[in-house]
Amino acid sequence: MGSGPMDANRPNPGSETPLMPADHASAGHQTACIVEPARAILVAAGRGERLGFGLPKARVPLAGTPLFLHALGTLLEHPRVRDVLLVTPDDPAELDAMMLLLGESFGPVASRCVRLVPGGAERQDSVLAALVALEEDNAPPDAMVLVHDAARPLLRPDLVTRCLEAMEVRLPFGGQGDLPGLTGNEETGRLPAGVAPGLPVRETLKLVYGDRVINTQPREGLYAVQTPQVFRFGPLLQAHRRAHRYGLRATDDAALLEWQGLPVRLIPGDPENLKVTFPGDLELAERLLETRPRARARSRGGNGSRS
Repeated sequence: MGSGPMDANRPNPGSETPLMPADHASAGHQTACIVEPARAILVAAGRGERLGFGLPKARVPLAGTPLFLHALGTLLEHPRVRDVLLVTPDDPAELDAMMLLLGESFGPVASRCVRLVPGGAERQDSVLAALVALEEDNAPPDAMVLVHDAARPLLRPDLVTRCLEAMEVRLPFGGQGDLPGLTGNEETGRLPAGVAPGLPVRETLKLVYGDRVINTQPREGLYAVQTPQVFRFGPLLQAHRRAHRYGLRATDDAALLEWQGLPVRLIPGDPENLKVTFPGDLELAERLLETRPRARARSRGGNGSRS
């Protein structure tokens, strides 16, 4: 598969019209933004043992199509995504299998726009491997990097757009504008180091030890966070390297920036952007997928990608 930017025959992503209009109802969106193209990382190296298929999670079928191809199709079609680093299991046989599926599903687009990167033992290791590949590709510190989990196959284009646009809305200046990839001053404010979508927690939360309830946690201000998450490349790479050095483990990338005190903006997520972890999640995702006309066309054999 390709290892560099999209070819010169493809239109400049930054000049195209988004597939769906951005939702500007969220706080902080006063005007439309001019959004630079992003480098996308699609994390597809999970084992998927809890799904019970005997396959890596990325290749578990959803409506007849391997799981990772659903989100990958959305990213490849999005006019604000420059290219995709697909993080695969660190297994030559799996890499070959995914490469074959890419060619069958997306044809020449895959060879121009997708680069395969062997992942690590845990999600955090896999993202770091992709960031190192971007560093080797001379990505500048202020480049936008979108990180998405292939286990969230129902990714909508408008969520990608909203995450990218939120990165261009300045925050009040906090004295860290001189870090790599961050700019700003007291007059203009500064750009956030990251953006994450999330939904407010609705259930009552209890801390439990064994089968004993210890206490009830207040849910005010708590959000269930999703991917895609968008960052500036410099701060994200720095945060991952520091976490690796100090042995810090996190279940999402935003947490590593929070650990460093860097500003992460939260925007409204998508209730249908569910994460596939258990067999019941697959069943729900398939029911939701069947309500989307484009998804029905893709499941019947159309690849939906731009030529």
